[in-house]
Amino acid sequence: MVEPQIWSRRCFIDCTKMIAGSGASTDISLRALTRDVTIAFGGRAMSIMALSNDGFAGALESEGKCTVTIDGFVTDAGNSAGVTVNSVAYYLGLAGLFYESSDSSEPLSVESSSVEPTPNRLAFLWTNDTSATKATATTAASTYSKRVVLANGYMTKLPELKWSGNPKQLEMTAEWEFMARNRYGFPNYRFESGRATALPALSNYNETDYGETVSSRTW
Repeated sequence: MVEPQIWSRRCFIDCTKMIAGSGASTDISLRALTRDVTIAFGGRAMSIMALSNDGFAGALESEGKCTVTIDGFVTDAGNSAGVTVNSVAYYLGLAGLFYESSDSSEPLSVESSSVEPTPNRLAFLWTNDTSATKATATTAASTYSKRVVLANGYMTKLPELKWSGNPKQLEMTAEWEFMARNRYGFPNYRFESGRATALPALSNYNETDYGETVSSRTW
């Protein structure tokens, strides 16, 4: 099979809130409101110390945090279920994610309430699988795919709204932040790719599979 040349033009983006226990989680697609995605992984900066013999000793610092920035267009205040099209729930507003809103009836309203933030998982999938609808689902055999999974992070920036451009459009910028490992040293990032190979579906995002003390994640 000849490898496709432009298969990474389509990106699927799913945001999932952690569910208590071993419950089933719900993936919300951010694809319908996203224009650009930046996944800025933290580096390992090197500190250099001069020695008395005019030499140097180097030491790597701890790995920095990952910041995910999503730029796009917002139409709703945000609701609990999103808008379902062809069995995929599309989220059209992000204020509800930031403030843990549960409003689901029109007209929607989101208030700046004090809440305990829920950990988020973001999954990004690039694939030439024409049947794909979600970043968390399996891909078909003999397709090309790359997936990045970031777990146990938080939405850290309430979407910045900007009315600009020609013609004028309401744009938004939102940010999430993630750590490479949790306090016990267990990983929060996963990178997958398949060359003419199917990728498996991701598991439910719950405490049983992704909790702080789970050393062997069921991704």
